[in-house]
Amino acid sequence: MIKKFSNLSNREKILIISLLLVAVPLVVYNFMLMPLLDDYSKNKNDLISNLQTLNFIKSNSYLLNKTQNIDKNKSILIRTDETISKMELPIPAKIQPIGKNSIKLEFKNIKYKSLMQFILKMRQTHAITVKNIAVKKTSAGMVSCLLTLRNL
Repeated sequence: MIKKFSNLSNREKILIISLLLVAVPLVVYNFMLMPLLDDYSKNKNDLISNLQTLNFIKSNSYLLNKTQNIDKNKSILIRTDETISKMELPIPAKIQPIGKNSIKLEFKNIKYKSLMQFILKMRQTHAITVKNIAVKKTSAGMVSCLLTLRNL
């Protein structure tokens, strides 16, 4: 290779060297630096997203403090029934316990706002959260809902 290079004319040597001086930085930039910059940008965005999630969790951590003094000896069915009675919600069309820690409820024609207040109250006072929910609008402000709740 060196012999072939030495046999070239000065014009050809200058042309090859200038081509290498342009091509090598372009290859380094495209195949080494750009992937690193892309990874850096992706990791930066992931970090920002994770920090936002962490701040959201911190801002809502008061909910966890409220749920620490819960009587877990009562079944999820009893705690759900008590909350429905206290909030004077319509009796669910269907109540089905699923194991020890879950329950499935079906409400027909319940106010959407009342449903959301019920879900929030279950989370705050009983450490019971939504596992699955399917909501269908029936009329203005009213919904039918299939709701699966579980203990935290």
